[in-house]
Amino acid sequence: MKNLNTIIKICFIFFAFAPWTVVKAQNIKSLKIETGRYIAYENHIINPEAPVFIFLPGIYRGLDSRDQFVLKAIEQKINFITLNFSAHPESIAQVPILEISYPDKHNYSSKDFATEVEKLITDLKIKNPIIVSLSYSSSVSVELAKTGKYKIIIETAPMIRFDEANPSGGQITDFYLKFFNANPFIGPYLSQWYLKQTYQTYWNQSMDSFLIKYPKYNTNLLRSRIISGFTQMSMSVHGFDYSAQNFNDHVERLFVLGENEDSNRSSLQLKAVQKYEKTASRSQSIKLIKNAGHIVPEDNPQEYIDFLQTLSN
Repeated sequence: MKNLNTIIKICFIFFAFAPWTVVKAQNIKSLKIETGRYIAYENHIINPEAPVFIFLPGIYRGLDSRDQFVLKAIEQKINFITLNFSAHPESIAQVPILEISYPDKHNYSSKDFATEVEKLITDLKIKNPIIVSLSYSSSVSVELAKTGKYKIIIETAPMIRFDEANPSGGQITDFYLKFFNANPFIGPYLSQWYLKQTYQTYWNQSMDSFLIKYPKYNTNLLRSRIISGFTQMSMSVHGFDYSAQNFNDHVERLFVLGENEDSNRSSLQLKAVQKYEKTASRSQSIKLIKNAGHIVPEDNPQEYIDFLQTLSN
C-alpha cells in the first residue's frame, strides 16, 4: 500500500504525551470491569463531600504520580481521581497472563470508554464528579455530556478532529474508506480491515520508541497487547469531530487552552469554542494558560491547578 506511510501520519497527534518522565507511579489501583478488561487508576480524595475532579487520559496514558501536576495536586489537597482506559498500557498491565486482554478481541467506541469512566465513578461512590478531559479524551467527554449527569465539563486542550495534526493524511484515509464502502457487500469489512491495518502498522512501528520511555511494559506479551490497545483507541476516534457536536445538552463547558498551542490545533479549538458559546448562549468559557502548549498540565501545572481550585469550592 504505497501511501501507507503518509496515511499513518494522522496518528502523530497522539504523541503529545511522549516527553513525560519515567518514574514509577506510586498509588496505582485497578478496577475489573469484566474478564480481560481492567481500569488502572489513582484515587486521591481528601473530602468525599466536596467536588472530585475526574482526570481523563490522553492517548498514551492517564495522569498519575509520575507527573509533577499530580504531585502538586496531592500536595495542595485537591480531590481527584486519575484513570487510564482499559486499552491503555497501565490498565493492560493489570490483566492476568491467563486472561485474554479485552482489546485483543473487541472493538471500542468512545461510548465504551465513557462507560468505563461511569463505572469507576459508581464503584468509588463519587457524589459530585467534575469531568476533566485531556486532548484525546474530549471524544469521551462528549459521550459523558450526553448522559445529562454532569453539570460542568472541563475540556483541556481538546482534540477537535482525529486528523488535526495531518489533515491531508486523513483525507487520503477517508478516500480509501469511501472506495471500499462503495461495495455494499464486503465494503464495511474491507474498511474495518484497512483501518485496523493502518493503525496497527503505525503502532507496531512506534513501539520501540515507546518502550524506551516506558521499559516496564517491555515484554513480548505486553508489547503485543499494548499495540492492540493503541490500535483500538485510534480506531475509536477515527472520523471524530468535536466541532460537529450540537452542544444542546445543557452542560456548561470550560475550555482550558495552552497559550503556545500548535497554530493549526489552536485555530480548530477556537472555532469549536465559538460554536459552543453561540449554541449554548454562553461567553468567557476559555481559560488560557501561559507558557503551555498542548500538554497543559505538565507545561504549567501550578497555573492549571490554581484554575481548577476556583471550581472546587
